[in-house]
Amino acid sequence: MSAACSPPRVLGASPIRTLPVRLRPLPGEALDSWLEALAARADTTWGDMTAAVGLGGHDLPDNGIARRGWLVVLAPRQREALSLATGVETSLIEAMTLERFSGRSPNDPAGRAASPPLRWLHSYVSRFCPDCLAETAGRWQSWWRLKWAFACPQHLCLLVDACPSCHGVQRHRDLPAGLIPTLGQCARKAPTGRGRSLDRCAARLSEAPVVRLPIGHPALHAQRVILDATLTDHVSSGIYTREPVPAAVFLNDVRAVGRRVLVYADTDDLRHYLPDDLVALVRGSIASASATPPQPDKPRSVWASAPIAAATTTAALTVLGTSTIADAGERLRDLVAHCRNRGLSVSASNIGWGHGVSQTLIGVQLHALAPFLGPTGQLRHRLSTQRPTRPDSSRAPSVEDAIPALLWPRLALHFVCPHSGDTPLRSALAAAVSIVGTRMSLAQAANRLGSATTGPATSRILQILHADPHWPAMQAALTGLADYLQENSTPINYARRRTLDFSGLLVDAEWTKICRTTGTPQGRGVKLRVARCWLYERLSGSPAVMCLDALNTIDFRGKLLGFSRHLTPGLLGQLDAAARRFLDRHQLSGEPLTWCPPTAIIENLDLPGKGPATVNTGELRRLIREEHLGIYQAADRLDTAPSTIRYALETSPLPLCLNGAERRARGTVSAQARATLTQDKFIDLYHIQRRSLRDIAQLIGTSRQTISRLAHEYEIPLRPARRPRRARRIQSVRSTF
Repeated sequence: MSAACSPPRVLGASPIRTLPVRLRPLPGEALDSWLEALAARADTTWGDMTAAVGLGGHDLPDNGIARRGWLVVLAPRQREALSLATGVETSLIEAMTLERFSGRSPNDPAGRAASPPLRWLHSYVSRFCPDCLAETAGRWQSWWRLKWAFACPQHLCLLVDACPSCHGVQRHRDLPAGLIPTLGQCARKAPTGRGRSLDRCAARLSEAPVVRLPIGHPALHAQRVILDATLTDHVSSGIYTREPVPAAVFLNDVRAVGRRVLVYADTDDLRHYLPDDLVALVRGSIASASATPPQPDKPRSVWASAPIAAATTTAALTVLGTSTIADAGERLRDLVAHCRNRGLSVSASNIGWGHGVSQTLIGVQLHALAPFLGPTGQLRHRLSTQRPTRPDSSRAPSVEDAIPALLWPRLALHFVCPHSGDTPLRSALAAAVSIVGTRMSLAQAANRLGSATTGPATSRILQILHADPHWPAMQAALTGLADYLQENSTPINYARRRTLDFSGLLVDAEWTKICRTTGTPQGRGVKLRVARCWLYERLSGSPAVMCLDALNTIDFRGKLLGFSRHLTPGLLGQLDAAARRFLDRHQLSGEPLTWCPPTAIIENLDLPGKGPATVNTGELRRLIREEHLGIYQAADRLDTAPSTIRYALETSPLPLCLNGAERRARGTVSAQARATLTQDKFIDLYHIQRRSLRDIAQLIGTSRQTISRLAHEYEIPLRPARRPRRARRIQSVRSTF
């Protein structure tokens, strides 16, 4: 016979031949249970049966897990040998191993290499359901060997951990090679057995007492969830709806939460997570384990018993099965508070509660810790988002260039609350945005933004905001703004703006021309300093008092705060034009003068401040231009913040309301004539169309004297004055006589 047609050999054994006995495996049956049933029907020993099907010997299979590794994963030649010897399809043989609970295909080497080892899933012992053993004449289900097997959904009971007679765990090692299996009986060595004796305990396992569970019991639901997770290898329900996780990660989460609940919760706390019957079972199991000395063949930890496994899983799913991370955090918050009250260290720096847990669970734990964190910690861990995370140090440099030292006034208006000045508030908000999701301290954030404030000053403002009932909305707004800046590029590099040399901003000649053009009183030098400082803050995003022209006096600060009251549309346009020329000289022609993120980021949030849209422009004009009130008095009359009034005046300046004398005194008449009659238009009307100064004055609605002064300003030569025709006629008559 050729080599191609010869029967397969497995691991150096004899050629595999077809068994004379046929037996189909039951649905869900374990591989060793099926082979025991074959041996019992054939009345042959266990050693002869495993050798006949190609599983004898002590050599390890290809996966190298452990002796009897074929219970977990079969090598390809082992599958072929079993199929040849028993006449059962390889697909059914594969379904009897624990590999089916890994969610991967046995024929996919890439998937096998990428999946975690199966040791995290299976146990080296097997629990059992007595009712199932009675119905199947002693056949064992493969899923009973899972670490997370604790209840039978079919018979509504907890699984049994050990033999009711000898109290030994089952199927923890191979049967003796010379033993003929007896189905449904305890295969542990008899208490009187010594050495190589084949005497067995032989207790009928189907008669073991069980704990019955009512229909709909949470432990039964928990067992179904665990089995579904292990079969599909992923979980996408509960808190994992948005971000499904592999089964291995899910079970790590279950173990982490469940163990923490059982270890640290007292009886009253347990009732928040478990029904009363499970609480009683847990307490009874712990008391029994404390009174009984450990046995070498029993699980080394009390947590391996079926009642404890059921309680662990049920308690964990009470948290993990909620619809959102926030709800799960609320469920877990009482436990965190209880741990902290007992003096245990539970903080954002030591959360995790286990290795390999999901980021979703970390988010749940952070939500549970939220009341115990200050405003800085809440921002660092992004607690206002759907999934809080640990701080990420890589976020800080990328956002730093996109944030001014003072938060954009359009957005800062919505954060205004009592006992916080405009500049301190805006500088604190800018530092707060920069630390969202990072490990930076407030002092580091303030230093990176140009040292417009300090760490303690920022902390004081944040504590004021944190005490406000609107803090959750403010926290969400700051986090949303930080995320927007992280995900989108900004047209202004504020780090570069802060390093510009502003000594050439709004020089004396520019200011003089602007005042003459707009009819603005030029002042005696202080007003120019105020205008420079105001324009410095507008361009750099840093406080105006950091400008080199600022004076450290109360009077100067008052003039600076009130400068927007004196703005007019013409003056604002001229100042912006001067700022544009300044940026162009520094090769920043591609950047806008000012910019602000979209306000949609903070829409639908219950923030304490009022936006500029709430200001009645007509009433504001009457108060400022007619009653000549200051900004603070107008804010009181309009029931809004002074910063809101100031922003409204800076974005929509009010035109002046002057009578004729006031207009002439301020030079407003000349300014209006200058704006209407440009130099080119003047030349066209006067020299080309040959119109007189009086005609031109009537055309634009001003006096001849104003047009004459404008001609001198434009350096337009005037024609010689002509005498009236009547005067020439009188002179002619006089010369005749």
